[in-house]
Amino acid sequence: MSGSRVGKGLESSSTYAKVRMATYHRLRNAWYELTANFPEPVRGSLRKATTTPLGYLASLTFRRRELVPPIRFRVRAGLGNWTKVGKEFADIFVKFGGLQPADRVLDIGCGFGRVATALVNYLNPRGSYEGFDVFPEAVEWCRARVTPLHPNFRFRLVDVHNGVYNPNGSVDPAHFAFPYSDGSFDFVHLTSVFTHMLPPGVENYLREISRVLRTGGKCAISCYLINEESVNLMNSGKSEPSFPSDLGRYRVQDRLHPERAVAYDVAFLRDRYARNGFKIIEPILWGYWCGRDHFLSLQDIIIAEKG
Repeated sequence: MSGSRVGKGLESSSTYAKVRMATYHRLRNAWYELTANFPEPVRGSLRKATTTPLGYLASLTFRRRELVPPIRFRVRAGLGNWTKVGKEFADIFVKFGGLQPADRVLDIGCGFGRVATALVNYLNPRGSYEGFDVFPEAVEWCRARVTPLHPNFRFRLVDVHNGVYNPNGSVDPAHFAFPYSDGSFDFVHLTSVFTHMLPPGVENYLREISRVLRTGGKCAISCYLINEESVNLMNSGKSEPSFPSDLGRYRVQDRLHPERAVAYDVAFLRDRYARNGFKIIEPILWGYWCGRDHFLSLQDIIIAEKG
């Protein structure tokens, strides 16, 4: 199947996803405006009481395909329609990141293969996919279900520490060396990884991404970005999540469990990208997490090219 045909299919899926997100966005904003004047933690409890059940229902698949994991696994990767969210990311990588069918792809934080399964019919036999994650169940499921059907898709378990997702991990993310040689990949992506990582880990991961990416290769990273607009929207009560604890270069949702949700100052990340030889492809693709009216996806997405 040619890349152009698949690209059109992915674009159609993304159009549907954007309409769906816009509808959800309008309903969510109306509810958030109604609850904006409630004090915390009442406001947060009201929002979670409505959004979590709806998200869980949206994640149900009545006729589960072979490459869609069971619901008990899917909810650990986030709520929403598993297949459509994966295709949405794949479309963004193709349309905005220039992902090609013969590219060598690295998926950092691959989970249960949400993006991998969206790419199995896009990457051709000359292309390849490598993914790693800290969840043993995720890696085992992908190895058992995806790799036998698509041998150029491989998955690896890493024991990187995370205070929320892998508290007993033996490797500090600030010192973790990716298990791949220099210049091994054409395209690297991370979906919602920096949203659960503190600055030393982020800085190291950017260095490692630069190392394993070839010159001219692209990386796509989804995260929460702090700028004047997102701060104003957070202050108005429209944001979910919100990041009340300002720690300078970044903000967290919960000081006691900072890796639960982290947002980064956009100027800080721009500087770290530049230090590691990346040029950000403008504009940044802004998300609707903070209540924006104009957006592409849930989180903000930075696409950059290694110089």
